[in-house]
Amino acid sequence: MRDAYILGLHATTRAADRPAERLGQAVEAFKGLHGSTFGEKPPVTWMAVSTSDGPVARSLGLLAGYSARLCARDVGAGSGLASLACAARAVTSGFESVAAAVSFGASVDDPEWSEALQERFTRVSPERAQSHALTRAGVDVQDVIDRTDMLRAARLEAGDALVSLGTQGELPHAPDFPGLGVVLLAGHQEIREHNWRTRARITSVVEVGLDPALGPSAAVEAAQAALHRLHLRPSELDFIQVDARLASAPSVVARALDFQPEAVNPLGDALTLGGGGAAEGILGLDRLLRALEEADRRFGLVVGLEPMGGATAVVVDRQFYI
Repeated sequence: MRDAYILGLHATTRAADRPAERLGQAVEAFKGLHGSTFGEKPPVTWMAVSTSDGPVARSLGLLAGYSARLCARDVGAGSGLASLACAARAVTSGFESVAAAVSFGASVDDPEWSEALQERFTRVSPERAQSHALTRAGVDVQDVIDRTDMLRAARLEAGDALVSLGTQGELPHAPDFPGLGVVLLAGHQEIREHNWRTRARITSVVEVGLDPALGPSAAVEAAQAALHRLHLRPSELDFIQVDARLASAPSVVARALDFQPEAVNPLGDALTLGGGGAAEGILGLDRLLRALEEADRRFGLVVGLEPMGGATAVVVDRQFYI
């Protein structure tokens, strides 16, 4: 198995409202990041696209100027980290040299529940799912509110323009915007050959699922599994970034990992800057990398929430030898 390294990343919460325009923005963002990373040579041979706008991976690849031989895979929309997981596996497997993960669009709702599904599981509202997760983690609603207030105060002092929050039951709830994220990955052999600069190494990728009624509890399972795979202790992490479109998620993950509040989502999240829709996980990865770079720290963990009780966790390492 090879390692996958992050070469470049572009993320924004302000994608267009119309799907056709978002596709155009995704093409331009991909081409721009590709050009600034590689120059004129087009080495990307594999692309994973996660979007709420339908199966557009092939269209994006062709519009970006690649040949019809490009392997392009559509991945279900969620946090966007699922496309990153697919791209990382393509590189680490050795089948692809350079891969791209692209995510864009609005958040997606859970699919319609069939009668057969309702016979096996109980469908609950997001409010109930968060309540279950808080109870399971031993976290009070007030702890979530206090954490949100603390983070918003810190980001306001840092000069961020904060979004106005609503409520979801007793918890704060962030507005969600169509987002856009692009990540370029490569293996160490190609990095050595072309002397490409890297931002971090992906060391662990885990996707998990729980009963949909448990909601953000899946984020805890994913985070713990990603660390266990590396035999890495939570205390060895410098920062963690958790999808806050469900406000309870950062608090339950921090409690499970016994992590200090100030090291969770240090550069903001959906509750300060607004959610990034189907690209929220890539936005979280961008904030995590910037926090690690600014503080010159090593290990970080990003966790994204997926539909129907799923979660994806990725551990990155900034200090490595190629």
